[in-house]
Amino acid sequence: MKKMFVIDLDGTLLNQYAKLSEKTIEYIQTIKNDHYIIINTGRPYYTCHMFYTQLGLDTPFISDNGGTIWHNLDESVSFGIDYHIINQLGKKFDQIIKSAFFVHGKDVYAYNYNKRLLDIFYVYIPEETVKKVELVDLKVNAVGFVMVLDNKSVTEFEDYVKNELKDAVGIRFWGADAKQGIYELYAKDVSKMSAITYLQKMYNVSDDNVYSFGDGINDQEMIVGVKNSVAMKNASALIRSLAKSVTDHPHHDDGVVRHIEKILLGD
Repeated sequence: MKKMFVIDLDGTLLNQYAKLSEKTIEYIQTIKNDHYIIINTGRPYYTCHMFYTQLGLDTPFISDNGGTIWHNLDESVSFGIDYHIINQLGKKFDQIIKSAFFVHGKDVYAYNYNKRLLDIFYVYIPEETVKKVELVDLKVNAVGFVMVLDNKSVTEFEDYVKNELKDAVGIRFWGADAKQGIYELYAKDVSKMSAITYLQKMYNVSDDNVYSFGDGINDQEMIVGVKNSVAMKNASALIRSLAKSVTDHPHHDDGVVRHIEKILLGD
């Protein structure tokens, strides 16, 4: 029976150098014609398409934490926040939103460009490829809207999003220091799990034959939602506690492919 293996990149399929090991590439290529191999990452197209190509995949892949599903390297469907909402937030909270970035298709946009923030989430994107915008003037829908907010007023912002925008937008907290916090806004009910559901229906794969692999907070929905969820040995304590199983090996020791091999040998 054909299975669907849905796999996060950073901390999961990629090693400690954010690369694919030779063993991982070789093994995935031996099974990709017999099973659906789906990359499911928070990265934008710009920093994940090369892994799709390196693995020689022809299945769809998921970027932007479920915000974009790529049917191939050029055709996609996206689930973004209506730009009118971003205009509204930019007008109302211009003193609170210190910087932000987001994606639309293959393009990365930034408000008050912040290289350090961009590098944390997107690894490395040359500044010259990033489109600089003012939030109040935006005319495209935003996928994966990540912001740096002033901690002094963050409660006001959170309350507004959770009360006034609750039917359109979800919010995810990534961390904070003494002065600022990092938050992500996403279209309501859009996640890595919603993208899996989309592809599961497209391929008509039963719940019993879907496996998800992840390690971090943005994997939580697919770790909880997939019947056969697998946390990496190096995953956060929360993700390990929520998963149905945990790999015997961490991401820097080919943990994913070793676990898939064990699954397939057990059939």
